[in-house]
Amino acid sequence: MSATRRADIVVIGAGTAGLAAVDEIDRAGRSLLVVDRGPLGTTCIRVGCIPSKAVLHAGRRWTTANALAPWDPARGAAVRQSLWTEVAALRDRLVDGQVDKTRDTLGDRLIMGQARFVAPDAIEVDGVRIEAQAFVVATGSSPVVPEAIAALGPDVLTTDTLFDLETLPASLGIVGLGNIGVEIGLAMARLGVRVVGVNTKPWPAGISDPRIGECAVRTFGREMTMRLGVEARVDRGDDGFRLRIGDESLVVDGLLAALGRKPNLVSLDLAAAGVTWDDDAPVDGVTLRLAEARIFVAGDASAERPLLHEATDGGIIAARGALALLPG
Repeated sequence: MSATRRADIVVIGAGTAGLAAVDEIDRAGRSLLVVDRGPLGTTCIRVGCIPSKAVLHAGRRWTTANALAPWDPARGAAVRQSLWTEVAALRDRLVDGQVDKTRDTLGDRLIMGQARFVAPDAIEVDGVRIEAQAFVVATGSSPVVPEAIAALGPDVLTTDTLFDLETLPASLGIVGLGNIGVEIGLAMARLGVRVVGVNTKPWPAGISDPRIGECAVRTFGREMTMRLGVEARVDRGDDGFRLRIGDESLVVDGLLAALGRKPNLVSLDLAAAGVTWDDDAPVDGVTLRLAEARIFVAGDASAERPLLHEATDGGIIAARGALALLPG
């Protein structure tokens, strides 16, 4: 094993929450190291609100232009594809800028690799032991893909892979119509993609009020097909993916699993730090401290409020909690 490195605080994850924690620790004048397994660039910029809003904007451009002067189908398909390509190019430019900024800010304090705890006060990254008095865990999240859907093959899409598509599908099935599923569904529908969404809950977008739910169904239903309050069986054949809902069978070219996200925590081996993570893990709602460990969990890694502005606030709160454990 290489020589041990030390810092007052180690931040694991260089996304929105992690970088907010870095700023707070820097202001306090304490030493830090940041570990990220890559790729750099925040969830929001790579696969979240930035590309999704860019697609919504592209869709608005398409629907407005087409309403003013409708194109023939071939020309329209080419224009829609060019708008989709613009979205990817914009996303890539923003990611590159964020990566450069992160590297410039952190310099040699950035360590690329997978972190895992080996003791309550130490992690290991590619054979290097790193000791600290406190840790901020801001490792983000990954899409939830049930085994039955994952078994359909690697071309099943998630929000982590959707924006890497080079060509727009003619039709897209979406399993899960929470906030993300609805936003992506509307964005793609406005770009001329035929969208079919399925949700086990009776209302889309996490809505619980029936009157609001009915309004949402009427409004969103004008742009995409929705099947709500039902289970769908999904399989595939030569003609694409098939959504089976009762006696109904709907065929689509692409399939997007939009069933939420789960914290990226398993690979950290938190048990070695003396804690066990599960759905009932005792994360303090005020300090974000994990049990009695010297660990603070921020951003999507906590799964409490997976939102950009909450990640920023969480990173600051976690950093302050970690700073409070330091002597002097």
